[in-house]
Amino acid sequence: DTTKIFHFDASAESLYGIHQKFLFLKKRNVPVKNCLIILDYALLSKTENQEGHIVRKHYLLTGESKFDFQFLFFKAYLDRNFLRAYYDLKITHHFKPYMQKVMLRKTFDYEPVTNELQLKSDEAAIGNGTFYNKKKINTFARKDTLTTKISPPVIDSMQWSFLNDIKSILVEDAADYKIIISPLYHQKYLNPADVKKLKDIFGPENVFDFSGKNKFTDDYRNYYDIIHYRPTVTRGILKMIYQKQ
Repeated sequence: DTTKIFHFDASAESLYGIHQKFLFLKKRNVPVKNCLIILDYALLSKTENQEGHIVRKHYLLTGESKFDFQFLFFKAYLDRNFLRAYYDLKITHHFKPYMQKVMLRKTFDYEPVTNELQLKSDEAAIGNGTFYNKKKINTFARKDTLTTKISPPVIDSMQWSFLNDIKSILVEDAADYKIIISPLYHQKYLNPADVKKLKDIFGPENVFDFSGKNKFTDDYRNYYDIIHYRPTVTRGILKMIYQKQ
């Protein structure tokens, strides 16, 4: 039933954020039946609530006051550069070069029932051959491609505690879960010690490491930019994970 699928999306998500969302569901007796946890080095490194309106977690997750949470967004709205660009765009309906520094130009297609974000306009541009122009391709240039890049170990006592809390909730809910380490374009491997710890906690049969160099990260056409990969990648990953089942 797709109406019961929900994507807990977040900008620059953190392990802290994922942990708090699991606790939020548990406190409200909302069981998790099927779960995909997508992570990488940057996510695992964040174990506290972050500053900034884009990455701040909702007050219902953190216990922060509603006023403090909303005031953070109000202060961001009052930024002079943002106000100038925002009302210039509202009045002229023309996106000007200087706006790129303070306003996101991408148009996301948002599904409120599932909380899913898609980039249909980018996919359309890829389809008609206009997306990967010379300027865009230059942004995918790599340096030092002969060196194997490995992230430093990141899972410490706090991460270990958070991850075990998540595992306990999944087990209690009798959930079918998979842990996916993202195939990021920079081709840096998650540290083997961290991969082992993830497997120790969640079981080796449930952890799938797509970091580093592989068929997904080798091809820039699998990405919108050096961070965000396309749905074709996710479909490929899910097929690899579930085809044996």
